[in-house]
Amino acid sequence: MSFAIEAVRLRALGFHPIPERPNQKLPVEAGWQTRINRSEAELRAAFDAAPEGHGIGTVTHGFIVVDVDMRDDKDGLAALATLPPLPDTLTSHTPSGGLHLFFRVPQGVEVRNSVSKVGEGIDIRGTGGQVVLPGTVLNGTPYRWAEDGAQEMALLPEAWLALLTAPRAAPPAPAPAPAPAPALRTIIRPEVVAAESERRAKYMATLDERSVQGSNGNAVMMKAAFHAKEMSRSEDEAVEALLVWNERLATPPWGEHELRRAVGNSAAVLGAGLDREGRTRGRPEARS
Repeated sequence: MSFAIEAVRLRALGFHPIPERPNQKLPVEAGWQTRINRSEAELRAAFDAAPEGHGIGTVTHGFIVVDVDMRDDKDGLAALATLPPLPDTLTSHTPSGGLHLFFRVPQGVEVRNSVSKVGEGIDIRGTGGQVVLPGTVLNGTPYRWAEDGAQEMALLPEAWLALLTAPRAAPPAPAPAPAPAPALRTIIRPEVVAAESERRAKYMATLDERSVQGSNGNAVMMKAAFHAKEMSRSEDEAVEALLVWNERLATPPWGEHELRRAVGNSAAVLGAGLDREGRTRGRPEARS
């Protein structure tokens, strides 16, 4: 398949194609979050410059993807059955046996990325997200479009819009404390977010120690979680980076709740000014 030709075809259907790294679910280009509404010439140039063996993906802009995961520890289809019904829509099959369900969203509505927010094994790729598209091959198995059913994206139902735009349930608030002085709001530019995402992905890709459960795997996973949080502004960013590591190096993969707990522990350690070994960061270890 010529991905340059396929990218031009998908562009006409409302996608925002980007090249994916060979045998990975990660974009080739830095700043991929801003690669939307490119011309045919720009698309052809981007795919012609991609490394041999690359795949194809899309930035999720103007539409979302409901990622239904199916693994030993996750049954996304069972979780989906407990949620409001979805109409027939453009669908692809993933190498792990899961599904990508593509839905349009109303103009001006923002749906953020989330991991298992609406149900275990159901991730959402929305604003600032990306997914791999059919034609891409991962570990010898291709992504493929569903042959039966809709050939266009359906509009996401109102019930799901309400579900996905609602904030996460917060724990009970502690007793009120005196209000601090108003702080200046930090606005992070998209290019800075993109650069940080690329730097984080490159670093996590250098980790090569396998995490085998029952054989020191927990320690390896905790180490990876610490590195992911150390390079991330938020715990959600760290969890997303750790999920990619989990698919690549964990045997069997850890559950999302275990990874999130590990990232939370790492955040507490970093917040206390300590390194991964519990020592004060920046201070050499005392010698006798």
